[in-house]
Amino acid sequence: METGSCDSCGEVDCDDLIALHRLYVTPEAWDAEGSVTRVADVERWCAACRANYPHVPVGVELEGETPDNETADSETETDGS
Repeated sequence: METGSCDSCGEVDCDDLIALHRLYVTPEAWDAEGSVTRVADVERWCAACRANYPHVPVGVELEGETPDNETADSETETDGS
């Protein structure tokens, strides 16, 4: 854990900060599919913000997600052997 200020609520002198990605969650409705969008920026959040807002720790992938540095096409490439 890190110490400093929370990037979400601004609380200073936190000693329980964790690096993570903010998630924006849109619930499913009768006329639209639900979605989860990961923000690329890394933020440091305190325990209170982590308990109340959607997020994913740095290094953890969401189900069905392709990492930012890869594309779906890269999974079909061969090493040329």
